[in-house]
Amino acid sequence: MVVKAPITQIKKTRIMKEATLNKLKIVEEWHKALNNKDKKRMCELVKENVKIGGPKGETEGVNIMLEWMDRALISLTPKRYFLSDKRILVEEQAEWHRPGTDEVLSSQIVASVFVVENNFITSIYRYEDLEKAFEKTGLSEKDSL
Repeated sequence: MVVKAPITQIKKTRIMKEATLNKLKIVEEWHKALNNKDKKRMCELVKENVKIGGPKGETEGVNIMLEWMDRALISLTPKRYFLSDKRILVEEQAEWHRPGTDEVLSSQIVASVFVVENNFITSIYRYEDLEKAFEKTGLSEKDSL
């Protein structure tokens, strides 16, 4: 699979509003904060009551997200982006690491859906794969950047 360039380097294949590009940059920054374990930056990017969902259920709150960062030992590398008016779906390479090391215990392709409002991420839902995310969001390959 070909890895897409960072948002700042994506060649615009369609006209994108500045607001949409800004939302994409916020999602990209979220991934950097997660992968760098930068809790301060993470707090700057998400609403205090951010909604979080995934294979193990749903919850909300930035403090819960920060606890998850410590517990999950996961890195998510964006591969492709898909857009709708309200959502950004990101296909990601997920890697789970052994505590205290960079050793990868397992990896798989997953998908996360972000909602960004007023320059903050208000919700994040992770799906086991891209097909499930497409099914839940109504997005498809035609919505790819």
